[in-house]
Amino acid sequence: MFKSLTYRLAARAIYCCTQKKRKKNRADSDRIVIIKVDGLGDFVLFLNAFAAVRNKFHDKKITLICGTVAKTIAEKCGFFDEIILYRERPFFTARGLIFQYRKFRKLKFDLLLSPSHPRALGEDMLAMMLNAKEKIASVGEAGSLPYEVKERLNGVYDRLVDTGLHNMTLIQTAVFLRDVGLSDYKATVPQIKFPIKRFVYTPANYFVIFVGGNFKSKRWDAAKYRIIADRIIKKTDWACILLGDDRDVEDERAFLSEKTDAHIFSFVGKTNIDEYLQLIDGARFIIGNDSSAIHIANALGVPSIAVCGCDSGEKFYPYAVEEKHPDDVVPIAVRTAEKPDCYACTINLPNFRHFECIGTEDASKTKKCIESITVDSVWAACLQLFNNIEEKKHG
Repeated sequence: MFKSLTYRLAARAIYCCTQKKRKKNRADSDRIVIIKVDGLGDFVLFLNAFAAVRNKFHDKKITLICGTVAKTIAEKCGFFDEIILYRERPFFTARGLIFQYRKFRKLKFDLLLSPSHPRALGEDMLAMMLNAKEKIASVGEAGSLPYEVKERLNGVYDRLVDTGLHNMTLIQTAVFLRDVGLSDYKATVPQIKFPIKRFVYTPANYFVIFVGGNFKSKRWDAAKYRIIADRIIKKTDWACILLGDDRDVEDERAFLSEKTDAHIFSFVGKTNIDEYLQLIDGARFIIGNDSSAIHIANALGVPSIAVCGCDSGEKFYPYAVEEKHPDDVVPIAVRTAEKPDCYACTINLPNFRHFECIGTEDASKTKKCIESITVDSVWAACLQLFNNIEEKKHG
């Protein structure tokens, strides 16, 4: 795609047109646009930041551009005056670029914020098309973009904020916001404060296992999750609810194929976002791969265990905050016992695609740092979580 002459010509033409329009139109506006088009988990981690931006710029009209699932949560938060739906696919073809430019070129803003780390290609292309007096973005890592492409796309922005390549995401967000004018903002555990409605009948006591994830290479073996589920059921007699989307059906089958159990209920691929939130909110705790489910659980105050690899270093786990609150709930992260030489590969290696593993370059195979996590280490985390729940109950 990046080597396509047609695509490069289209992108260059759009860049030149937008630069000319920005020079002609420097009038002040009362509008701010935030581009946040990454995954649902990343979006949830930014919830407290959205609230802070709303409080800081209470006299301005704030527009959010985000994906389909995030849009539902954004609407419930009530922080935004306008929400524009982002679709990624059109930004990957020359024809799509031109169509998107015609769609967005008339929008005018005083300030454009692009705080994601790393930024996506579509995010930068969208920022290029929008007419804003000032455009600010996080430097971030290259992600799956070739390094030279990222360097060119940096030119879209008036200013780049160095948020610290190896900082945890919450800290990166705090650094970014302080740089753009929210000097008192501190990193805190995100919270979902809007009410969760009840749509699905559930058992009185249940735990959730999230068997899937965005990438197959980042999923722990479903058969191992089943061993954990059986141990928890034996210890507590609680029901087990499986969660995931349509992409996780294969993992669901592997989990259920071990043996039938009346304690296990599967909702994989059967929930909308409201039902998804309800099932997480009502759980005693949740166990899953590095995914949106873990971050949503913590934002709802539900204890969780994240079975995660070492590819992102400490970018997502453990949670790092600058200000703690008594009701904070943070995930217990379970990783391989030994730190591999390739630790934080997606951050340290330019042009490396985060859904692959070094040496295999096969996105269908589980990464070695996840595959090596043992059942006993996850079970130890479960026992720790049980103790935490009991201490909180009697504390």
